[in-house]
Amino acid sequence: MFLVSDKTPDRVDSPEKLKAIAAWATGIGPNKAILEKTPDIVSWAHAAKLTVTPWTFRASQPGKSASVRDEMAYLLFTLGVDELFTDNPDLFPQTK
Repeated sequence: MFLVSDKTPDRVDSPEKLKAIAAWATGIGPNKAILEKTPDIVSWAHAAKLTVTPWTFRASQPGKSASVRDEMAYLLFTLGVDELFTDNPDLFPQTK
């Protein structure tokens, strides 16, 4: 898994870059802020046969969502990330 900081989002900002990463990794772990700005990264990564595991979801930092549960649900069920890292597994959303 290739972890990507929100300070270096340009490492995964195109389908071509993700195809190149797929030559040596099986997945990417972008900071969740990267996917807030460029949600297409999920479909680009999947097209390159990479898994997507964003990080880190915390109740104290729900991003643009009303709650961390809503934030995780959006990434899982709308964007289609494969899994995620959270400090609050008790708030993990159930399938719809």
